Amino acid sequence: MSRWICIAALAILPACDVLENGTGTWSITEHPCVGNRTDTLWFDDADTAWVGCGSTTLGTGLYRSTNGGQTWSAPTTDPAGFFDDFRVSSISRSADGVLYVAGTGGSARVVSVASDASPMTVTEVFASQGQTWNGFHVGTFRRNSAGLAAAESLTGADLAYRTGDSASWQDGYGWWTSGTSFQILDMVLHDDGFYGCGSTITQPPTVFLPPMATSSGFTLDPVTVSDSVSGELWGIAVDSSGIAVGGVDQDEDVGMVFTGGLTARDTSDWTAFAVSDLHSGATWVRGVCRDGSRIVAVGEFSMREEGLVLQSDDGGTSWSDITPTAAPPLHRCTILDGGTLAVAGADGFFAKR
Repeated sequence: MSRWICIAALAILPACDVLENGTGTWSITEHPCVGNRTDTLWFDDADTAWVGCGSTTLGTGLYRSTNGGQTWSAPTTDPAGFFDDFRVSSISRSADGVLYVAGTGGSARVVSVASDASPMTVTEVFASQGQTWNGFHVGTFRRNSAGLAAAESLTGADLAYRTGDSASWQDGYGWWTSGTSFQILDMVLHDDGFYGCGSTITQPPTVFLPPMATSSGFTLDPVTVSDSVSGELWGIAVDSSGIAVGGVDQDEDVGMVFTGGLTARDTSDWTAFAVSDLHSGATWVRGVCRDGSRIVAVGEFSMREEGLVLQSDDGGTSWSDITPTAAPPLHRCTILDGGTLAVAGADGFFAKR
C-alpha cells in the first residue's frame, strides 16, 4: 500500500496500517506541522505528544495530540494565538513539571506553557535583547532539576545559559572546554547532565559531554568519535546504557551511527555503523532514540527523498531496516514506555509501531 493512498484514507479513518520493509505494520497518521522536516517531537506519556517544525518554510505553530498521535490540533493559548507566529524548534518537559517551548517568535526565544490549563498560559522565559548572544533562533533548550538551563543557537556556536530560575541569562559563547568553536545540533539531559552533538561539515563528528572537572558557568567537553569521518552529528540519545549519535559522513555521503558508553572520551571507545552496510546510495541519519540495548536511527535517502528507520537490538552491533513503506524523510523518533516506537518527518508524517 502506498503512503499516499493510506493518507487519503484519513478523511474517513483516523489511522491506517502499512507494511514495513521487514515484517510487521506501522500505524500511519499526519500531524499539521507541514514542511520538509519535523524539528522536534516530545511525548509526555503514551497519549500526550507535541510537535514543531520551526526551521521549515511554513514552520510556525505548536501542535498537540491527546490520543497518542491519532489526531492533532493547535491548543488555545493565553495570549491568544501565541504560537501562530512562533517557530518551534525545541519542546521538553523539565524536572519542575513545566513544558518549555523554544525557537523564535517576536522577542521570545523560550517560553513556558501551562499545558494543564485551557487556554494554556504562555510565559516568556528567555527573550532577545537585540544582541548576538541572545537574539538567535534557539535550536534546543534544556533545563535540569537544579534550574541550570541552556539554549543553543540553531545555526551557530552561540549559547545562552542561566544558573537558576531567578538568575539572569548570560552569554555562554566559548562553552567548549577545548579546541576551536563548535556548533551544537542536538542536546539532551541524562541524570541532570547535559549531553550534545554536532560539529560542522568540515570537522570530525563530535559529542559534547558533561565536563570532567567542575567549572563556573556552562561548559561541555568536546569528544571526537571518529578520526576517519568528516561531518555533522544531528541527533543524540542518552540513557544509563550509553550514548547513541547519528549523522553523516560528508566525504562518502553515507549516514552514520556511533555508540559509546557514558564516559567514552577516546575514538577507540566508540563503535561505528555506516548505513552503506545495508543500503547503497547517499544517505543521512537525522535522529536517534534508545531504550537500553534497543537503538533506532531515522533519516533518509538524500537524493531520493525517501525515509529510513533502522533498528539495533544489541546496542549498535547489528542493524536491520524497519522503514514503513513509502515513508518520506524522517527526523525524530521516540521509544515509549512499553516499547512502542514513534517516528515523525516531512509533510507531517507520523507513525507508530
